[in-house]
Amino acid sequence: MDYLVRTPILGHVHVPKTAGSSFRKVLDGHFRDTHLHLYFDHSTTFVYENSELAELIRPPRVRAFSSHFVRRFPAAIAGRRVHYCTFLRHPVEQFISYITYTRKHYAAIQEPVLLSHLPPQMPRLGIRECARWILNQQGREFRNFGENYVTNFFGRYPLLDKGLEYSHPLYQRKRLRMARSVLSGFLTVGISERMDESWRVLRNRAARVGIELPDSRIPVENVSGDGREAMDWIHADDEVGSKLLLSIAEDLKLYRWASARLTRLEQEQSGQRSVFTSWFGKIFSARPQLLR
Repeated sequence: MDYLVRTPILGHVHVPKTAGSSFRKVLDGHFRDTHLHLYFDHSTTFVYENSELAELIRPPRVRAFSSHFVRRFPAAIAGRRVHYCTFLRHPVEQFISYITYTRKHYAAIQEPVLLSHLPPQMPRLGIRECARWILNQQGREFRNFGENYVTNFFGRYPLLDKGLEYSHPLYQRKRLRMARSVLSGFLTVGISERMDESWRVLRNRAARVGIELPDSRIPVENVSGDGREAMDWIHADDEVGSKLLLSIAEDLKLYRWASARLTRLEQEQSGQRSVFTSWFGKIFSARPQLLR
């Protein structure tokens, strides 16, 4: 048990369409078979219970995992300290990427729930028409990317554990605060558009808790960029654009909060480096005096 407690785990909470696949590949190269891919091919709504996650990461060899399906974030599981990290992306870009990706791979999708969240004959529709269909379906039942996907991603299950279903009248009032609270406990919340900076902050903070990460860059892959169209409809005066902007309002607040947090952490690290460099320089500049 002492060995398990001393061996921390890096938990990569992979929010879809945030460059998480690129990050996962870097973890694969570094941790190799001690990095688990905890994905579930048969359902996009599946969520691991803490007891299920505990059994998967219990083996001493496990050092990291990546998953779309971890939505509860206990600080310790199976006697192991878990340090979580994730990436957020500008919510408009994330929404459009979701449409272009699912439209591109629509023919291969077999999961009934996911298909019910997508417009019929999706590949024949333009992005704006796909967006119109998705945004018009949202009701009291949660639907993928129907509205504020990321805020729901991090706030929904912690609130469910407190007895608040998605349809509960208090749920929407509490979810943004809950999502911020959850992410405040993460080792790092990176920003996809600031990947190099996010990686520097994560490596520095991971080292402090005993997790070594490689000195390398994260290549950003755009697997859905070839399906892009003109996005000039995304503004408040367009019927569909205004619905989209309204649907990501809380996600945008969460994204801006995370971006400001990342900036603050980077500035703190830069300040620490400056103090160290200044201190180191003073020692070496004083050496000739000391040697006389």
